[in-house]
Amino acid sequence: MAGDGLEPGTDPGHNNWSIVFEKLDALVAQNKEIVTQNLEILARLSSQESKLNSALEDITYLTLASKDHSTELARQDIPISKLEEQVGEFSVKLEKQEAHSRKYNLEIHGIKQTQDECIPGMVLKLCSPLGLQVQNYELMAAHRYDKFRKER
Repeated sequence: MAGDGLEPGTDPGHNNWSIVFEKLDALVAQNKEIVTQNLEILARLSSQESKLNSALEDITYLTLASKDHSTELARQDIPISKLEEQVGEFSVKLEKQEAHSRKYNLEIHGIKQTQDECIPGMVLKLCSPLGLQVQNYELMAAHRYDKFRKER
């Protein structure tokens, strides 16, 4: 069998097979590494998927809650507009009543302020020389306005 190329170490194709097996072993090792990396990536993606699903559930819940609140606000908007209308009407009525009550008011200007003054007593003293018969019980209120107050 000498020279037929079947003896170990004498076959010219033997070296080629060993190179092929070495390359296959290297490819298998690379494939295992790629599979391991892919499994790690898949595990991270699975974790992220869980977080995304949880976030999606939260968003869905908040969206539904927001719609409920919007519906409730829309339902309450009608009474609020009616209340605003009533406030406007009451403001007009109050202004009319204040104007009516002011028609009997008397403002006196130019009297110096003194310490421990009695405003109702001053008013009564001013009325007497003018020939006005005013009694203390007829005064509903007597007071000084603040100098810088603009409303009167």
